[in-house]
Amino acid sequence: MHPVTGHQPPLPTGGRLDVKVCIGLWVLLLTLLSPYKSSADTAWPGEQWTRADPISQGLDPQVLQTLDEEIRSGKHGNIDSMTIIRHGRVIFERRYGWDYAKQHEGLTYPSPPPWDYFNVAAYPFHGETDLHTLQSVSKSVMSALIGIAIARGDLPGTDATLGELLPHRAFADPAVKDVRLEHVLTMTAGIDWEEEVSYFSLDNDATASEATNDWVGYLLSKPMTAEQGTLFDYNSAASQALSGPATAGSMSEGGSPSGGGPVQRRAAAPVIQRKLNMQAGYTETLNWSGEAVALIETYNEFESLYAQ
Repeated sequence: MHPVTGHQPPLPTGGRLDVKVCIGLWVLLLTLLSPYKSSADTAWPGEQWTRADPISQGLDPQVLQTLDEEIRSGKHGNIDSMTIIRHGRVIFERRYGWDYAKQHEGLTYPSPPPWDYFNVAAYPFHGETDLHTLQSVSKSVMSALIGIAIARGDLPGTDATLGELLPHRAFADPAVKDVRLEHVLTMTAGIDWEEEVSYFSLDNDATASEATNDWVGYLLSKPMTAEQGTLFDYNSAASQALSGPATAGSMSEGGSPSGGGPVQRRAAAPVIQRKLNMQAGYTETLNWSGEAVALIETYNEFESLYAQ
């Protein structure tokens, strides 16, 4: 049984379909595929979303109803919610419930809490709240924060190196200090990393780094094996490394923020400051890139920032 869909065994390679897909897949696809409409005709969310019926926005409600029934039957796996936004208006919204405790019965994950993805108290919903784990969708949030911080002059440009951004950190391979921010953002850092095997194995570097509770330290213990900028290699901890520069002004040697950084000081985007919540706060050592949790509505607002 797959930990997300509940219908497939653990994937033998890194093709994991994370819970993140359940959050925004339909929102993203139906937003991007919408025909162009002028900004004057598009309603941007304020404190509340504008709502409209599907027909008024050119969509067939019967098709949406059929999709809703398929999701509710489990045909598409464990999708926890579906929100369809067209021209800035919510036209269809449904929530779904699954017995995750029953699905995960007898299954174990190699990483200890809080990274145990079979822990129904934390995944996919945070406790008894409506906060939903974003998993690696949070990488997009972090990339946006970095871009905003650069535009504001709070961080240097994409030519900045890891050595410059993480001066308090130890690097096992001095060559890793020269990896540029551009290549961290595009996952072409060239650092030795294996994330193409099952996430249920400690041979997967992402899973192994979770077990250390210091993803960045684990990443910086690895050597360079390729020239930066030449090879795409999906690396969860590379995105995690950006949390330090984004959230800490000056960092203590242990990696704990000693002062508010650009994201905390100036609120890169009000929606992020207002509603994105972290299980362990804004820290470099804990998992910013994979463990943000948010209300479904908040994630939709975040997507609208890009549309604007």
